[in-house]
Amino acid sequence: MFATQAYFSDEETSVGNTFEAGKIDLKIDHMRASYNGEDCFQDCVEQENLVQNISFEAPVVATAQLWDIYDSPVGGWNVDWRGDIPATYNTVNRPDPAHLEYHRGVLGSAYEGQQYVELDSDWDGPSGGLSNEPASVTIYQDIPTVAGGNYKLRFAFAPRPNTAAANNRLEVKWGGVVVYDTGPVAGGGGPIAWQYIELDVSATGPSTELRFTDLGTADSLGTFLDNITLNHVVCEEKIDNLKCNLWELKDLGENDFIWNFNDVKPGDYGRNVLSYHVYDNNAWMCTFFEKEDLENVILDPEAAEGDISDPPGELSKYMEVFIWGDDGDGVYEPLASEAAIAQGTLDSLNYFPIAESPGTPVVASTTWYLGLQWCFGDLSVDGSGVFSCNGTGNQNDAQSDILKETIKFYAEQARNNPDFKCSNFVTPTITPGG
Repeated sequence: MFATQAYFSDEETSVGNTFEAGKIDLKIDHMRASYNGEDCFQDCVEQENLVQNISFEAPVVATAQLWDIYDSPVGGWNVDWRGDIPATYNTVNRPDPAHLEYHRGVLGSAYEGQQYVELDSDWDGPSGGLSNEPASVTIYQDIPTVAGGNYKLRFAFAPRPNTAAANNRLEVKWGGVVVYDTGPVAGGGGPIAWQYIELDVSATGPSTELRFTDLGTADSLGTFLDNITLNHVVCEEKIDNLKCNLWELKDLGENDFIWNFNDVKPGDYGRNVLSYHVYDNNAWMCTFFEKEDLENVILDPEAAEGDISDPPGELSKYMEVFIWGDDGDGVYEPLASEAAIAQGTLDSLNYFPIAESPGTPVVASTTWYLGLQWCFGDLSVDGSGVFSCNGTGNQNDAQSDILKETIKFYAEQARNNPDFKCSNFVTPTITPGG
């Protein structure tokens, strides 16, 4: 007969071993632009108001007491009782639906029009017998919006006169996010002390909820609200009535142009400042220019100069650029060690290196800046960094010509890539927004 044997043993297991590929993510920011000494600026226009019943003028209060309550929904506003307050008071059950309390001069003047609302509302109205019941409400509207759109929100808030700070606290939510909170505000003994508040908000979808909530002590007293407006703000960048284009840090896509001038003349000049950011890994970086010189039409002055071919055009040979490593202010400062990177006409400048071997790579997750000066003519710069653009000479062969310039920013990993040179690099095919 054989005995069953058990042996001592041990086992160790390494779990979760993973390789995750690194990445290069390049983003560009167009910070500044100017044309003939005029800076690009935002021209913003506010569209029509989007809020219904902005100053609570409907329905009209008709009671002798100059205040009344109305069932939800009222005047375009949905009304809910605040979720954390009791539904019973002195054996009385809270009414359903919720009520919104309107005032018409009972305690003082509205901020706008004749009426305003009190968000610590009331259960049984001016003819009822309840006092100090928990009646705080939240009111809201769903506003039609544009994803990515910017909006200006305005409203008037006031504490109820002769009430403690704990009675008056307004919270404002936009798209479910708190964008303003008054905190507790005491009401004095004089007239209603209105505060007019302006906020900048953005939309992420086609509809956005706008909500106002009384966060004060729920006792049927406190938190006045009036004159709520919301306007879509549409902005366009302009330089002297010409359209320009600035943008914040992003991947580039359609219509992210740096230059867009349709009537340039000899002697015209401009300046641009861009920032670039490479995320996650240090990188080599180049900028490539791809031009399309179009003849457009041949005018008599062009023909007189012997320009009778179609295509190409001649504008690129007169457009000169100067690029330098900037500190973000758009001022070339060679005395402060800001280095020139490239200079030439757009017909001959096909690329310039921002960082290549054997230099230092672009350090990941840091901000770097490029300054770019352009000139229709001869561009020069003195030792202190002052530019001059000389448009004299005969450029008639370029009249009416169109120059379309594609600018590609390219980044490639620096690690294990010690011999990278922009001059040896085939201009990449890059999908816009990639």
